[in-house]
Amino acid sequence: MNVYKLRLDSNIYQRFLPRNRIWKTDTLRMNCSPKLEGWIPPDIYVWNPKLKEGSFYHPCSGAFVVDFETAEKLGDLLELAGELLPLSHKGKNIT
Repeated sequence: MNVYKLRLDSNIYQRFLPRNRIWKTDTLRMNCSPKLEGWIPPDIYVWNPKLKEGSFYHPCSGAFVVDFETAEKLGDLLELAGELLPLSHKGKNIT
């Protein structure tokens, strides 16, 4: 059996940040409470576009974003670990 460790390294890989002042709200606060009901995906951008594009992105503490293909492959495992919230960036679906 292979075991992998997920390391979010925003010094090597791209990361997403919200465009608006969403940090001043509880929208992205990951506090073990469901968010899907009433979820309005924030407008996001790639903070460091010259870095490598990965399958995982680090938008805020306690959360990460995966591209659509990764979500499809790891969906069952990810759903056991937490809630999957939809996002979109440049017309691409991400979670």
